[in-house]
Amino acid sequence: MNPPRRLLRGLLALLLAGVPRGMVAQLPAAIPSTAQCAAWSRQLGDGGAGAIQVLRLAWFAGCPSTGPSDLANAIANSATVTDTAYLWPLIQQAGLLAHPSVFNAAIANARNPTSSVPSVSASLLILAEQLGYSAHVHPYPLFSELSVDAPAKATRLCGPELGGYAPPAPADQALPADHERQAAALFDALQTGSASARVRNLARCLRIVVSEIPPQIDVSGVTLTYQNCTRFVIHNPTDFTLPMGVDVVQTGEHFGWPATPGENKISTLSVGTVTLTYDGVVIRTAANEGKPC
Repeated sequence: MNPPRRLLRGLLALLLAGVPRGMVAQLPAAIPSTAQCAAWSRQLGDGGAGAIQVLRLAWFAGCPSTGPSDLANAIANSATVTDTAYLWPLIQQAGLLAHPSVFNAAIANARNPTSSVPSVSASLLILAEQLGYSAHVHPYPLFSELSVDAPAKATRLCGPELGGYAPPAPADQALPADHERQAAALFDALQTGSASARVRNLARCLRIVVSEIPPQIDVSGVTLTYQNCTRFVIHNPTDFTLPMGVDVVQTGEHFGWPATPGENKISTLSVGTVTLTYDGVVIRTAANEGKPC
């Protein structure tokens, strides 16, 4: 991850959430043995109260051979779970283990239409922790993210606290190259889909963790129309503000434009064909037809 972008995101999270609860996360002093890891794996797989206990006390991130698959399976098997006494320690364990298997399991469970609302919410918080943030989202009351429908206003400013720093754990591996884009696409899909109000709002609040990725939505309905002189109109039919790049082909003129929902009138300084770029791709082109001003 690009350090300057990570720093900027962290500063924004601080503004939203205040001082984080802990800037340094402490790892266990001793690496668990193979036998200990195997015992934790069995206890987690057996379910019930023993699974909750091992999630609270074990260190799966210290088990390179078994930890990632144990937690990925636990996330997949949590689809119908509503017991927050199980889901919270699962969030804490999975959030501490940065690994493609864990990340992919959280993405898949959050996208599963049969997953319970608490389970989807837990997967979203796991993703936030995988991306360097805390599972606590301001202004939710502490440990209420899985059980409340939404803050008082669904448009209220919100966001996760910064996660504590910890050196890489033995089981850590690099996340997928497009992990931030995957997370952004998930958050955007949940915000605009048919998920419960609780999930929609939590996805909105967590979207800040990948704020540099533009909305991953269908922009095929966006239009660019020439008006007159050097004036053009961008029509944005979505509910999102879309960061556009505007270029005049013949002159090299370029500027950015945040296309808000609805009609956006723009003017170029020079005369020529205008292209509209979104997320690195030219999506519309309109010629300057030379109509008088």
